[in-house]
Amino acid sequence: MKLNTYINLVALLTLLLLGLTAFPTYANSLTIKDQCKKDAWKLFNNPTFKNQGDCVSFVQSSKPIPTPVLVDTVVIDPTKFQPTYSHISLNSGENYLFTVSGTYTNRNGSEQIDAEYVSEDNWLTKFDGLPGWPLNDYWNELDLMVNNNFVDWLELSPAVANTYNYNYIGTGNTVNFMVFDGSPDLKVINEGWYTDNLGGALTVNIYKI
Repeated sequence: MKLNTYINLVALLTLLLLGLTAFPTYANSLTIKDQCKKDAWKLFNNPTFKNQGDCVSFVQSSKPIPTPVLVDTVVIDPTKFQPTYSHISLNSGENYLFTVSGTYTNRNGSEQIDAEYVSEDNWLTKFDGLPGWPLNDYWNELDLMVNNNFVDWLELSPAVANTYNYNYIGTGNTVNFMVFDGSPDLKVINEGWYTDNLGGALTVNIYKI
């Protein structure tokens, strides 16, 4: 067995004995400096380290990246013109991440819609607003609102089909969601327009970060 291979095997065994899985080798999973010993520092690649001391310095100076915790799930019926509320209040001043996914159809299935965009060709192309309608007046049409306000739902990176994020700071109250169907420029809904929003739903997962 070559010396380098032996060293790497020892390093891998050290990681396993310390309770740190070898894959993925993100350095933000480091919590104690002992995880840098016996050449284990060589196995990390995000970032890489020059030596054991470099690895130890990283552990001592870094704060762990918080893992988002799912705290609630809200399902929005696009045929409803009343807001749907979260099941819990979101702590005032604390950071949350809303991740929305799902689609539904409009106009007898001729349009496919998600929280941010509309498509007429099964998502080969998409529009922010209704195709053919005045953009300045209807670019928020059929968007998913948060607390009765239009928001910019951001695509994930890398992108995941029909899935978007929105960062939110809790206010100590519940949060509500609603598909907007009406006149966005006046922010006035048209109750009769909701009857053809069929064939699906939008699901918002609420994470505490």
